[in-house]
Amino acid sequence: MIGMITLLLAINMVGVGNINHPFPIRSPMSDILMPVDEDFPEGTLDFDSLNVTWVGAWSLASNSTIIINGPSRDTVFLGAGGGVYVLDITDTPFVEISEINTRGLVRDLFYDSTTERLFIADDKGGLEIWDVSNLSSPVKLSASLSLSYVEQVKVSGQYCYVLDMRLPHIVVMDVSDPYNPQEVARFSIPAYTCRMSVIGSYLFVLDCDGNLRVIDASDLSNIHEIAQYTPLIPSHSIYSLGHYVFIEGSRIDNEPPYDATGRVEILDVSNPYTPRLISYAQIFEYIYSFAVDSPYIYMVYSYPETGMSIFDMGDMSHPVMVANTYMPSYIIYASENRLYMLAPNNYMKVFDSTHPDAIREIGRYDLPGKAMDVFVAGHYVYAAYGTGGLRILDVSDPTSPYQIGHYDTPGYARGVYVSGNYAYIADFDGGLRIVDISDPSNPQEVGHCDEPDSAFGVFVSGDFAYVADRSEGLRVISVRDPSNPYEVGHYNTPGIATNVYVDGYYAYVADGTGGVRIIDIGIPSSPQEIGHYQTEKYAWDVFVKHSRAYVATDTGLVIVDVSNPSFPRREIRFLDGDVYGVFVEEPYVYIAGDLLWVRDTRSHATPLTGYYSLPCRHAPQVYVRNNYIYLADLYAGIQIYRLSIHSVDEDIVKKPLPLLNVTADWNELSFSLADGVNLHIHIYSATGRLLWEKTGYFASGQHILRPDKKLPDGIYFVVVKPDGYDPIVAKMVVLK
Repeated sequence: MIGMITLLLAINMVGVGNINHPFPIRSPMSDILMPVDEDFPEGTLDFDSLNVTWVGAWSLASNSTIIINGPSRDTVFLGAGGGVYVLDITDTPFVEISEINTRGLVRDLFYDSTTERLFIADDKGGLEIWDVSNLSSPVKLSASLSLSYVEQVKVSGQYCYVLDMRLPHIVVMDVSDPYNPQEVARFSIPAYTCRMSVIGSYLFVLDCDGNLRVIDASDLSNIHEIAQYTPLIPSHSIYSLGHYVFIEGSRIDNEPPYDATGRVEILDVSNPYTPRLISYAQIFEYIYSFAVDSPYIYMVYSYPETGMSIFDMGDMSHPVMVANTYMPSYIIYASENRLYMLAPNNYMKVFDSTHPDAIREIGRYDLPGKAMDVFVAGHYVYAAYGTGGLRILDVSDPTSPYQIGHYDTPGYARGVYVSGNYAYIADFDGGLRIVDISDPSNPQEVGHCDEPDSAFGVFVSGDFAYVADRSEGLRVISVRDPSNPYEVGHYNTPGIATNVYVDGYYAYVADGTGGVRIIDIGIPSSPQEIGHYQTEKYAWDVFVKHSRAYVATDTGLVIVDVSNPSFPRREIRFLDGDVYGVFVEEPYVYIAGDLLWVRDTRSHATPLTGYYSLPCRHAPQVYVRNNYIYLADLYAGIQIYRLSIHSVDEDIVKKPLPLLNVTADWNELSFSLADGVNLHIHIYSATGRLLWEKTGYFASGQHILRPDKKLPDGIYFVVVKPDGYDPIVAKMVVLK
């Protein structure tokens, strides 16, 4: 019997997609159905179908994770959602030098001053290496997408140590050639490991129980644990300086009065085999974050009060508190007498800490917010970015979108609709804002209309804007004069109105627990409900096309026949799980939620056409134009995909895969078999042209094949078919 196959495409300079396809594929290069694993493979961001391809992103948002200094104390790398800001903070206001857009969510950064390279722990995007020798024009050198759920990265000499939480492992990469980083070793660690620090070739790792483990990586063929240390309080963050390690732990008592204790322990690890406690700095608060900038330890606490305690550790054996000041619970970084703090409400503040008892703010930098909605007009993307207001991106080249304009609305930009020279923004507590975008680089508000509740979604038709106003239902606003909008009518729906779509004389309102309400707006001053469809759970969005209402709900996509608006009836429901946004560009319906899904609308029996695993896995909205798919992916900003192969059908099947350990790298294919079998192996171009094939009997064991023609950079599909089993397809992207 043949063992099961797992497609794991090893990547150096090769990005790989569709590793273990969870759907069967009707490929353009053949007419055979290719079933694969039913379950979604945990792992790379390139978990996609053959049909949907990642194109580019403006991925900056406000899920800020880390701040580190660049070449000088006046340059900063700021991780923000799915990207990194490079900032000059010499003077205020701070100046943006450049932006880096990553494939996943930025979890950690490491700047190597020797090589002038930035290493990015990119979650599902793996490890990215950037040349930042020219801060105004960073260059991506490589991306190791075979890594996944990368949480932390440290560099020491020629080696990069990556905390990969999928397995979980610490992976050691040789990065002496940054264009072609090589995995040279990995070491298994306990699940849910918190953080790690590196001193030379020794790794200091906090495990899931809050204990410190010391790992000797000096011999990469024999990485092993050499010591453990149990702190006084289980620890969850770590910092190293010289031959000292600082570990922080906090706790809240389980019984009233719920007293809190926070402690930073200072360990001498000059002999890593015997970590030695020197002293500790303790407060009776719960420490939210801490930082070390010799000679001070900074502890930001969050319970029972909020503030910051500062300890002088000039005498390591006896740290002394020298200041205690109010400070909200921020993430913190300290370097060269400066404190950097990330506030929950989307900005970074920088403080001068030269005098700990008189810390003063020297500047701040506002972050974009969360990507909530997206609208495309011409070669511009208009994005509602929450607290970040309206963001306007130039997508003339979808592979390299960039921000061209920005208008900071007073509320929380939740929805956006563009008509003519105006962007209409559902600004939550800010009501409806109307912004003149005739000059996209300089958008200006020209009018607004307050709403009784919170404007959540907006649709413009003719002289009217229709606003989904949560508990206050549908509001009809006259926008004939954009500088003087005013309400002409309303209908108070029974649920929570989150979005609205207008088709002819009817407004279709996604009404939360109220399902879909169909409202006659023939007389705008007197809208009347004429029908409704009750969804099983919360209705978030609705799109109407050819007498069908496509409804995004907490239990999937529901298609409702609305040919008779007074008596809507359900046709079918796709998917299970949360769906937040929907868009129809025939013949496909595009569904946004924890994934991007694409289905053919021509037949309910048609299997799934395409899908893509999103960086943030929470896309509130989607917009499609000319086969390009634009997603507002919350903390991952605006993601752009393309529906590229239209003849492929994909759907979930239950039949397992029959091979074992298939890997591909540049011009080499390797696999192992539990038993001998006849195999048919084909390599196709992205357009379906057969480039190489081999058929024959392969005995059990390991096999390596090298095609007799070298493959240039591009996208390829490897199809392996064992006799008696369905074929397996792997997508391989060869990149420089």
